[in-house]
Amino acid sequence: MYAAKSQICGPYDEAPYGGDFYVYYSVDEKGEYKIPRIAIRMSVSDKIGEIRGVATGQNLEEGLEDILQTKLKEM
Repeated sequence: MYAAKSQICGPYDEAPYGGDFYVYYSVDEKGEYKIPRIAIRMSVSDKIGEIRGVATGQNLEEGLEDILQTKLKEM
């Protein structure tokens, strides 16, 4: 909990005032976007601090690379 709080609210090395998180979800069995799949943490000057997925080692699941690339181009 401390790590998430410090990354959002600060301070930590890459962003003394915290930073934004973007979380991308997939559709659940009810057709609602509620299953988190990709998290993008922003750091100083709107730069990407890290990208994490839900596969082993917090990697992206296979097949999500194109979705991530599209989102990164939008940012």
